[in-house]
Amino acid sequence: MGKGQPLSRAFFEQLLDGAQGKADVATLPWEPLSQFLEQVLAIVAAEPALIEWAPRATVVVGDTHSDVQTSNAVLDAYPSTPLIFLGDYSGRCQTRFDDVRNCLLLFVAKFLNRQQLILLRGNHEDEHVCSDNGLRQSLREIYGSSLGESAWRQFVAIFHQLPLAVSMGDLIILHGALPQVASLDELRRLPKGGSFCDHPLITQILWNDVSTRDALVENERCPGSLVYGRTTLSELLAAVGKKVLIHGHNFSAKGVGADGADICLYTCTTYFYLPRGGPSDPTDVQMPVPGNLLAHYDGQETIEVRTMPAFHLGEIPLLQVTIPRDGPPHATYLHSWRSNLFHFFHERGKKQ
Repeated sequence: MGKGQPLSRAFFEQLLDGAQGKADVATLPWEPLSQFLEQVLAIVAAEPALIEWAPRATVVVGDTHSDVQTSNAVLDAYPSTPLIFLGDYSGRCQTRFDDVRNCLLLFVAKFLNRQQLILLRGNHEDEHVCSDNGLRQSLREIYGSSLGESAWRQFVAIFHQLPLAVSMGDLIILHGALPQVASLDELRRLPKGGSFCDHPLITQILWNDVSTRDALVENERCPGSLVYGRTTLSELLAAVGKKVLIHGHNFSAKGVGADGADICLYTCTTYFYLPRGGPSDPTDVQMPVPGNLLAHYDGQETIEVRTMPAFHLGEIPLLQVTIPRDGPPHATYLHSWRSNLFHFFHERGKKQ
């Protein structure tokens, strides 16, 4: 198959079967896969660093970290709903080659639904992180040292071109936390195509954390990044004209903080259970929420934080953030017999 020729239906079926685990991903032929990756690169390279959507009903998905089963479940559950994935698609792989599968599945979803699905960049979507998080080694095992390295470089090229943030109504959506900017224009002008090491604001977008401690300090997780609390978050949200930050990146901060201004999502089964809350493993959020989390925005004034189906209970709303037009957001836990059962099973499973 020469470059420029349309990819065959048979290849796409093989690609989807491999990504979903129905077939061995290691049997994917290299030449059409390379051509497919070039086409995905062209799609994401055409997107701006800051995507600006008019408010609409949207589902936001947290870090998936090689959890291809969860990614597939989200895509199956919401075939026609706009979706925003918050980044960190590889790394922390529990099953051999699921890091490759998860990336390929999301690339296919983007290819087929490019206007309705956004893949944001996370800190793992960088050459300096995904060279050591297992993805590079997985591709080398599949294709051998030389072709595997070529495949990894194509993955990296796509990662470096992913958009960095979404602006939608009162919401700003990105991977880590807001950087120190004075206006939304600074996000619009951010470059794409390189490592976060090349740009301080991109480092902050991908690595910043929000904390329950109301202070502004350097982040030990990455030089040049910050950890801050409610006061700084409020100032940065005001600078970009927003009321709520939706982000991922920190599994110990799953839930809602700052009375609803901070929503942190993780959508990865490895981090289904909340930390036990001991001195060495605190839950760094005001209102912790367990489960594989999704944020359902109604396009108006309400965001529901839900857990994906678990314990045979279906998808369950656990917390609601309301964003009044004339005031700050506020958050409340949602109580139902299903949510009560979910919390019971979560606590029992966490102790085992």
